[in-house]
Amino acid sequence: MTAESETQTSGETAAGETVAAHAEPGPAPSPSRVLSRSQHWLSTAAPYLAISLGGALGANARYLVGIWGVAQWGADFPYATLLINVTGSFILAFYLTLVTERFTGRVTTRLFVTTGFCGAYTTLSTFSVETLQLLATGQVGAALAYVAASLVLGLLAVGLGIGAARAL
Repeated sequence: MTAESETQTSGETAAGETVAAHAEPGPAPSPSRVLSRSQHWLSTAAPYLAISLGGALGANARYLVGIWGVAQWGADFPYATLLINVTGSFILAFYLTLVTERFTGRVTTRLFVTTGFCGAYTTLSTFSVETLQLLATGQVGAALAYVAASLVLGLLAVGLGIGAARAL
């Protein structure tokens, strides 16, 4: 081994792989650089984490309210989904009114509540399927009542949510 090869910090094998050779360890990264990487990772991941956590909570809340609603009113009419969508409309309108008119909200909190929790809690797809099921079983009146109640009560809940937030 020559003096020149001893001072090399890397070399290449016949296969083209880079290998370390007698390298002195370099200085440890500065604490501010490590913190900067952590902060960058956290700021990049924070929206996804907020949405995921809110979504997990919203989906479980939807499941629990759905079970409770069916136990209270039965499954002949989709009262549980109606309750979920109306309360979700209220929560969304209340929160968005607060953060747009009264307080400044953090982006991650907004994503947690709106996209995560409310997105997983409320459900247009279930509403649509249940409406078609009512129609398929010949319950045209119930289907129309469900569509009307969902729209009217949803809009009413949004109005109440905005009013409640403004009243604070």
